[in-house]
Amino acid sequence: GGMRAGDNGLKEDAAREGAMQEGTMKAGDGKEFIYDTLPAGSDLIQSASTIARQSIAQGKDQERQWARVYRPVQLPPVGLPSESFHAPHTSWNLIEQLVRTLVEGEGPISRTLLIRKVLQAWGIARTGPRIDAYMTALLESMKLSKTVWDGQEFYWPNSVVPAQYDIYRFPEDDKDRRHAEDLPPEEIANAIREVLFMQGSLPQEDLIRETVKLLGYARTGSALEKAIGLGIRHALDQGIAEHWNGRLRLVK
Repeated sequence: GGMRAGDNGLKEDAAREGAMQEGTMKAGDGKEFIYDTLPAGSDLIQSASTIARQSIAQGKDQERQWARVYRPVQLPPVGLPSESFHAPHTSWNLIEQLVRTLVEGEGPISRTLLIRKVLQAWGIARTGPRIDAYMTALLESMKLSKTVWDGQEFYWPNSVVPAQYDIYRFPEDDKDRRHAEDLPPEEIANAIREVLFMQGSLPQEDLIRETVKLLGYARTGSALEKAIGLGIRHALDQGIAEHWNGRLRLVK
């Protein structure tokens, strides 16, 4: 199941540690991997979640208030030939069901990640112009709740109001780490709130570094910096944070 607002926070998450389902995220075409982490298996990556936990532990031993474990939805294979994806009478309703399952169970979710996971269920390795056009028509017809940041669409569960979203999610396992561009800025803004709550005011560079750690990455890079930048913009727009003496701090 996905994350629900009523989740009993970290205690329940801790109780479920180790009960993660096997991840099925696969590498898409090469360009999917422009995001900034080190090669899997490197010591830094393996220790990313440890680093996140340590930097929290140093945060005056406060429990994270706004954190939840990110629980990706695992779609079962549809068991149909991949060419049937393009036959609306076969695939349209089924794809709609997959989209709803992902959005309700894992939203907010980026369009990129949503499409990647739908295609994976069909055994299709990569998107192309034809698939993209088909998915665009289908997604538009579904009238999903969405926010758009720098051209990237994020789809939201019906029960969630984006402006009232008050948590962020971190991966319990390295394989569940999302690409930088798949992190909704609304979610990043909540991680920024957590960092500033624990550490007081920070220069932007330090804020970016600490936020990246909190979200489960070992180090920052250009794609993550851009994503955190959007999160900072949202935090400022929403009155979560403010500029102060060349630093950022929580709005009291």
